[in-house]
Amino acid sequence: MSIDLNGSSWLLSGPLQLPDGVDVTIEFGHDSVSGCSGCNRFHGPYRHGEGEFTVGPLAGTMMAGSPAVMAMEHDVLQRLGRVVAITVTDDGGSLSMHDADGVLLLAYTAQGSDDLAGRWLVTSVHHSARQAIISVLAESEPTLEFDGDRVVGSTGCNTLRGTCTVDGSTLGFGPLMTTRKWCGDEAMAQEQALLAALADTVGFRLEGSRLTLLRPDGGIAVSLRRGD
Repeated sequence: MSIDLNGSSWLLSGPLQLPDGVDVTIEFGHDSVSGCSGCNRFHGPYRHGEGEFTVGPLAGTMMAGSPAVMAMEHDVLQRLGRVVAITVTDDGGSLSMHDADGVLLLAYTAQGSDDLAGRWLVTSVHHSARQAIISVLAESEPTLEFDGDRVVGSTGCNTLRGTCTVDGSTLGFGPLMTTRKWCGDEAMAQEQALLAALADTVGFRLEGSRLTLLRPDGGIAVSLRRGD
């Protein structure tokens, strides 16, 4: 029986030992796959039929990381190229990839909307007027905290609160209310950019401790990392 992977997102759980702070993910579309291999993002096709599962060829970004991360990334991509079979547990919580000899190559745990819950620190925001991704101001700490269909947080100046709607990998924010404190020109410009980016958000990509909110064209609206 064929397994429907379309729309699913997974976080690597074994058998590789990952460097501290590194997350490896894979997300499936209808016939395409993408994800984070540790330092870089990859994408490409996959085939899944009766008795057949293959990934690739894969393309990706070309950022450099530490020797340990780059070695691990090379291993992950090499293993993806050797996959010929997969299994998914009955509860849909675990995905295993195997080679032609049945050896376990990669094991993943499912990621879903429940993993959004909690506090996230904003690291960068799409600035529509400048058509660029801008890092947040030093010593400011804009945040988002998800709790079901409610979201609260900070723009780095004012408190925000409102509602959100999550369905699979789609995400939208309802009207967001903020307090009205003035914190200086730079902080207010950051606040306006963040609120505009949240209003433009239509989806999300979750990569372990990293969360990316996505614009309608698939570009980055807001980048965040898991808070304490």
